[in-house]
Amino acid sequence: MKNIYLRCVLLIISLSFSSLSNSQEPYFCVEKGAKLEYTQRATNGKVEEYVQMEVLDVQNLDTLTTISYNSTVLNGKRQPKSDVAMNLVANISSDTLSINLVESIALLMEDIAGKDVDEDIFKMSGDAILLPSNMKVGDQLPDSYISIEVMFLNINISVTDRVALREEVLITDLGVYPCMVIKERTVCSGMVGFNKNAITLTWYSRGVGMVKQEKYNKKGKLESISLLTSKTI
Repeated sequence: MKNIYLRCVLLIISLSFSSLSNSQEPYFCVEKGAKLEYTQRATNGKVEEYVQMEVLDVQNLDTLTTISYNSTVLNGKRQPKSDVAMNLVANISSDTLSINLVESIALLMEDIAGKDVDEDIFKMSGDAILLPSNMKVGDQLPDSYISIEVMFLNINISVTDRVALREEVLITDLGVYPCMVIKERTVCSGMVGFNKNAITLTWYSRGVGMVKQEKYNKKGKLESISLLTSKTI
């Protein structure tokens, strides 16, 4: 059971650095059945991993839209890094996309360990990550914090210093994407070998979500680039 909990935490961390009438289109894919794939490469061009996302369901209720989707991480040889795809939920309300990773972690735990999760062994708390549909260049976006306790480990993830940096048009093999570029700092602490302090630049396009992401270490050196390389409906 201990190994199951540790696998959950590793998957959450990897994904961390890893939506409407009269509303602006959200910076997220809301097409049921859509499949997106991202390719992450090191600065030398070597493929490090692939991330596959599939929109499973979209529910509209009054002013709330709920998107259920999953995410699977593959290594450079296209082998799954985990036996279980991560189920995630995104909500859109008042022109703001909200992704609650704590809720998603709970769904993952049910998939792996069943509903009888020992809350004395596995505890979690935190905020949702917010992405307003009406943000403008220069806007400061809300920070997000997540705390995970597994056995003797206490893992903290913070996403701070979030700002809408600039608008930019990306031209890729898949098409042309007008984007808003978001800069933020992600810090993971509490687990030997997985402590991270990184700055990311993420290009978001309306109706699609993330198109590109650059990850820099705390000294500002570029470490990897992720790009949307496949999108099917």
